[in-house]
Amino acid sequence: MKKLGQAATVVAMAVLLSIPVTSMAAGSQAAAGVTKNSGNVYVNSTLYPLSGSKAKISVDVAISEKLAFMLSSSSASPSSADNSISFMDLGVRYRLGENTSTYFSGNRVKAGTNSETLMMLGAMHHISVGESSSLALKLGTSTSNLFDDLETGFDLNIGFMDALILNIGYTSKVTTLAKTSTKATSSSFNVSIGSKF
Repeated sequence: MKKLGQAATVVAMAVLLSIPVTSMAAGSQAAAGVTKNSGNVYVNSTLYPLSGSKAKISVDVAISEKLAFMLSSSSASPSSADNSISFMDLGVRYRLGENTSTYFSGNRVKAGTNSETLMMLGAMHHISVGESSSLALKLGTSTSNLFDDLETGFDLNIGFMDALILNIGYTSKVTTLAKTSTKATSSSFNVSIGSKF
């Protein structure tokens, strides 16, 4: 069953990179909004249940036509504690073609004094859905625990009033207890307002 899941992930990445769509221009943007978290996450060997709605900020800066810098920061409330869990994703994205990119990022999760950083490698597919709107599909896996620690999701950017953007995003993550078959799944849904620059 584990090998079947790994094979399905590889196939999904290949499909994600091969879908033909209208090309998108590269650009920079920053956004701030609210994200709602649910599910569970492993930080090292400790399982934390997630809940609540918290603030989220994200920045995507185009360094060149093909290379971009990505940063996002958010938090969640553990169901059984008062302190929050913080998430920080920092990485780079490289455009392979008109519609596809690969990315490499460090995803850090911190709960009190307990923290863990997963290095993620994945693919993104960019779809133009209008003159000023776009959809990005994402699928990635941890470099240290291939096809077991996973993240998948989408970001829909709807342009309005020239430079403003309404961003609607969803991310699902699977984290694993060490290298065992014990897994935890979490999800986040966010809505934010941003601008292009």
